[in-house]
Amino acid sequence: MSVFLYQTYGNLYWLLSEHRFLVRVSYLEIYNEEVRDLLGSDQTSRLEVKERPDTGVYVKDLSAFSVHNADDMDRIMNVGNKNSESSIFIIFSHGSA
Repeated sequence: MSVFLYQTYGNLYWLLSEHRFLVRVSYLEIYNEEVRDLLGSDQTSRLEVKERPDTGVYVKDLSAFSVHNADDMDRIMNVGNKNSESSIFIIFSHGSA
């Protein structure tokens, strides 16, 4: 488990402990000028980056999942890491010489 995830979620919980709040997690990859939803059900689908004057830049049809604790965030990050094409590239680019 990433220490960063625990610290981030812990800080959010501490800051907002007296209020209800919602944390949603998305995970995307931009690789070779293509945007992919690493948590989406269709890993061959390419997404579009859009901009709206009222909300700013966003990724159309990017999935988002509600999380309740750091373990939820870690689980989602692991799913995204497994779907990432760049992680495969990184493994091969650092292989034996």
